[in-house]
Amino acid sequence: VYHLSNIFVMAVAQGNSAIIAQNIGADRRDRVKLSMRVTFGIAMGMAAILAAISLLIPRQVFSLFTSESDVLALARPFMAVAAFIYFTCALLATYDGVVSGTGAAMLSFLGGFLDGVVFRICFGFLFGWAFGLGVVGFFIGEALARFGPISVGMIYYHSGAWMKKKKLIE
Repeated sequence: VYHLSNIFVMAVAQGNSAIIAQNIGADRRDRVKLSMRVTFGIAMGMAAILAAISLLIPRQVFSLFTSESDVLALARPFMAVAAFIYFTCALLATYDGVVSGTGAAMLSFLGGFLDGVVFRICFGFLFGWAFGLGVVGFFIGEALARFGPISVGMIYYHSGAWMKKKKLIE
């Protein structure tokens, strides 16, 4: 369910990457900061709307896709975690834009590896099995996994390392 809703946020992320790349190429690094702020505002605004829907009417949202009572029973806990995921995706859309837009492929790989392998598996096992939360724990692990690439992007952006990136062609 939340993958459908995140299509908007991911589209904003792709746009952010393209705008950042164009402005790096044009030597307009000041516009990169503007793009980051605008992306953050748009993505967080959409995240707030999606989170409100997820928290206020989770069962109704799930009912659009299934009528199975076992699945509908998970609507509230899943959508509570999904509401959190929307905000992490908004952060990811903002910070991943500067990583991708500046062509920092190794940092992009590092963020993806932290998300998809290290954090997702570790947090999933920790919350799902070690803390005994079962399937809800795995939802939580998925939500927290995004902090891998978010951290990479935040450090890259706020350290100013992206400003030192040189163009490939003058």
